[in-house]
Amino acid sequence: MCPKSGGFGPFGWQRWHIALIITSYQSVLLACADGGFVGVNSIESLPQLSVVEELRIGSVDDPGFGFSQLAMVDVDSDGNVYALEALDKEIRVYDPRGQLLRRIGAPGEGPGEFQNAPQFGVHGDTVWAFDIRARRLTLFDRRGEVLSTARVVGLKIPLPGRYGYVFPRQMRPDGTFTGWLMMVGSSRDDPPSPVGPDDRVPIPHVRFNAQGEVIDTLGWMPGPPPRIQPPPGYGADRFRVTSIGSRQFVVPNPPTELPTWLSLDDGYIAVDVPYATAQDIGAFTVTRIGLAGDTIYHRTFTYQPVSYTDEELDSAAAQGARGFGNAGAPTDEIRVAQNVLRSELEFPELKLPIRHTWLAQDDGVWFVRDDLPGAPARWVLLGPDGNPRGELQLASNTVPLWSRKDTLWAAEYDDTDVPWLVRYRIK
Repeated sequence: MCPKSGGFGPFGWQRWHIALIITSYQSVLLACADGGFVGVNSIESLPQLSVVEELRIGSVDDPGFGFSQLAMVDVDSDGNVYALEALDKEIRVYDPRGQLLRRIGAPGEGPGEFQNAPQFGVHGDTVWAFDIRARRLTLFDRRGEVLSTARVVGLKIPLPGRYGYVFPRQMRPDGTFTGWLMMVGSSRDDPPSPVGPDDRVPIPHVRFNAQGEVIDTLGWMPGPPPRIQPPPGYGADRFRVTSIGSRQFVVPNPPTELPTWLSLDDGYIAVDVPYATAQDIGAFTVTRIGLAGDTIYHRTFTYQPVSYTDEELDSAAAQGARGFGNAGAPTDEIRVAQNVLRSELEFPELKLPIRHTWLAQDDGVWFVRDDLPGAPARWVLLGPDGNPRGELQLASNTVPLWSRKDTLWAAEYDDTDVPWLVRYRIK
């Protein structure tokens, strides 16, 4: 009988599952989820994918056409691409040939304007945008005309020591919006949270209408995402400060092994990547969970662990020495601080295999392997079913923004750190 999918990462059965894989060295079929076998794949032997550039949009000389801070992308049914220029707080619309058609939104506080770069998307003939600073949901038509604007109070959820906030995140086919936890924090006006440090707090997926009102509960997550609200006791000893001369420096920590949860319209995907404990094999899992707590798929991936290099540890110490509040310190003090911090680092011997996880628009999961800085980034691509598509190499200055099937839109940064919007075909 398979264990239920109620716990993840350090709280549940997946760590046991990974340990079993490492111990038994099986590589074909191993364990089960909801009564079915799950495959074990090695990311060291995936088929190689490649990309062909089809279109490049941007400019170094024309600030009205080029980008300064390219944040989000969506594509409509006609192939027009909508790109968020976050610095200018506007959505730029280009036709499939890359010609600028129009701009939607502008900085400001009036209807159709944004105080903060919004979360946005395109659904049918509607462009929606949620400005979290203004707490405002705006609907446009595809010509950029404002259809409606509404204040969103959101759903406030007490958590241990603070509060979580659920806001609209995705437009649904019926014109309503799925909302899930977007931020956690507290203010001076908040009363003390009634939730204790060890209390379990389920987090609802809710449905908002276009007026910003909560109209339904769609399902539940077992708790807040661990990287937004760490579990009780986690991190109590992770914040270490050391005094060097007259200054204080924060000792850098290794990358967290807390699971990453990627929210979906109908659930979430948990990516659980623990540190390897053996030189010859490591493993991590990717699990898709429905809003009823059911396991849609569960995949395990093995990899060959590698050790931290001296250069990587030196770089971590250097970043700590130049951390917040010490940017203006004399060079000799920074050098001394770097040497002291280097001696106080408490990093594990073996690196995590994944540096960053990204959710594509078709619900495929991409994760980039933790390779040396400046080397081509090796992205492992999973399809919507959780099965591996292959490994794709992209230049280290390329950031995926939108992908469905074999199309990829990405921000590519040139030598002057100016982003270009590039459409690739994945082969």
